[in-house]
Amino acid sequence: MGVLNRQFFFERLEKEIFPTGIVDSSTCRHDYIVTTKLLSQLGHDADAIEDVIDVMRANGGFCDCEIVLNTAPESRIREKYWKDEHARLVDGNR
Repeated sequence: MGVLNRQFFFERLEKEIFPTGIVDSSTCRHDYIVTTKLLSQLGHDADAIEDVIDVMRANGGFCDCEIVLNTAPESRIREKYWKDEHARLVDGNR
């Protein structure tokens, strides 16, 4: 994760998947196509990419958008998404 942070991987993925900064406007195809492309551009080989995807999947990142929403250490989109989810759940319990 440290290497990915130093390479600004999560920020790049967020910009690619959520170009407008709005969760509902995600360009995610619910696969790892953008993750794979970005990791390759950052110099990771196929084995390393597979390892990264395995780690992301183990932490709730089952596609490009879920990597941002569930595994990114810091993300503006992730923070807003989970705050909105919390508010929705709280309002639903009233």
